[in-house]
Amino acid sequence: MCSEENKLYKIGEMADILGISPRTLRYYEQIGLLDGPSRVDGKVRYYNSKTAFLVKTIKDLQCMGLTLEEIREIRFLFQADPSREKPKQKMLEKLAEQKKNALSKMQELNRFIDQIDDYMKRIEMIKPKSVIPDGDIID
Repeated sequence: MCSEENKLYKIGEMADILGISPRTLRYYEQIGLLDGPSRVDGKVRYYNSKTAFLVKTIKDLQCMGLTLEEIREIRFLFQADPSREKPKQKMLEKLAEQKKNALSKMQELNRFIDQIDDYMKRIEMIKPKSVIPDGDIID
C-alpha cells in the first residue's frame, strides 16, 4: 500500500486536485518553477505531493502579488543556498513590499468610501420640491 505522501498522480489527476489545467503544470515546469516530473516510458508524467505543495505555494504567493519570475527567483535561491538566509530575506522583502502596497490601496479605498458616504449624506438631505412655486425661478 502506498502512503499519500508517496502516491503518484498523472498530470490530469494532479491538475484536477489543484484546480489548475495540465497546461499550467507544464508551463511551471517550462519556466523552472517545478522540477520535471517522473515519467514512465518517457511519456506519462507522474507528480507527487511535493508538486502539490509547491503549486499551492506558488498560487498563494501569486495571490499576495508576487510575479512568477519573482517566485522562480526565490525558489532558485532556496535551492542554491543551504543556509536559506538569502531566500528568506528576499521573500520577506517581497512580502513586506506587497503589504505596503496593500495598505496604500486600503487607505485609498477608505478615502473613496468616505467620499461616497459624504455624498450619500448630502443626497439624503435633499428635500422634496415644493408643489407651490415660492417665487424662485430656479430651485
